Amino acid sequence: MFPLLPLSILALATATHAHMEMSWPAPFRSKFNPHASPGKVDYSMTAPLKAGGADFPCKGYHSDMQDAAGVGAPVVTWKAGSPYNFTVVGGAPHNGGSCQAALSYDKGATFKVIHSYIGDCPLMNTGNFNFAVPSDANPGPAIFAWSWLNQVGNREYYMNCASVNIAGAAGGAAAPPPKVSFASRPNLFVANLGNGCTTVEGKDTVFPNPGPDVTSKSSKVDNSGSIVGNCEPAKSNPRARSESDPRLFVASGEQISVIPVATAGTRVPMPTAAPAQPAPPTTTGMAPGSMKVSADGECGGPQTCLGSTYGNCCSQFGFCGDSDTHCGYGCMEGYGTCGSNGTALKLRLRGPHFRYL
Repeated sequence: MFPLLPLSILALATATHAHMEMSWPAPFRSKFNPHASPGKVDYSMTAPLKAGGADFPCKGYHSDMQDAAGVGAPVVTWKAGSPYNFTVVGGAPHNGGSCQAALSYDKGATFKVIHSYIGDCPLMNTGNFNFAVPSDANPGPAIFAWSWLNQVGNREYYMNCASVNIAGAAGGAAAPPPKVSFASRPNLFVANLGNGCTTVEGKDTVFPNPGPDVTSKSSKVDNSGSIVGNCEPAKSNPRARSESDPRLFVASGEQISVIPVATAGTRVPMPTAAPAQPAPPTTTGMAPGSMKVSADGECGGPQTCLGSTYGNCCSQFGFCGDSDTHCGYGCMEGYGTCGSNGTALKLRLRGPHFRYL
């Protein structure tokens, strides 16, 4: 019996740390990566990043990009504007959660989100997740990142990164117009790394700014209650501001009193206990007929989603679309409608005069 004890303890420890990892595209120093140096393979790729964020991003392995012909060589070439998928494997999905896929062109200094997955990510031992490379993504070497905020368990942040090559559209064909410009896509959402932002256990993280490409399998449609603290603000959109209603919506879902928009990136003291005043009716502030149909997938200010190729609903995040994520909380009145018949629910939201903190 005694010889079995160490083995049982080892098995228990292995199960405890068997989380999830990206297997395709093969990450830096992964056992799946043919370019990985045999002596530097990380067999704990399923582990989360360090709680203090010391190994953010990419567990620190993005430095391998400096060896472009060796350990940092691309494992795949993707064409701008084309659909692909990545694969996540492992044995402990922690009841899923939320993930993001992102690209970096500056060796990991910044990551731009190309797809957000809210809920059920991942929710099985092996899962493929679809996305499309933005049509205006620059050709050349890039880092592809998968990040995961687990729903159940310790408050952690998982991230695997791979070296990829982005190519132009096949045969020089014109790529479809981007939903938004690549530069205006949101930065990767980061939490649970000692940065003052924490996700709430038992809830799917609803990103303050998921970007225009979203797959939602969560019953929640706003981020109230899923994140707390001083979290990364959403992408600044000048068209979505109004001095007549410059309120913010904090991560807890509690409305605070009027604050200058310029302070949106700072920590805001919570108000004293007092009933929140109802938001005034949202108006476009523009004369009828003066609004333009959105050509870039963004809405608010002078741009409406009604008649846009990206969808007729202007979501709470300021993007056009027809998915449940766009329509689930009602459209911004005056900027579009839910449903193909244009008669579905319309709510008076605080948008387009809000931002998230």
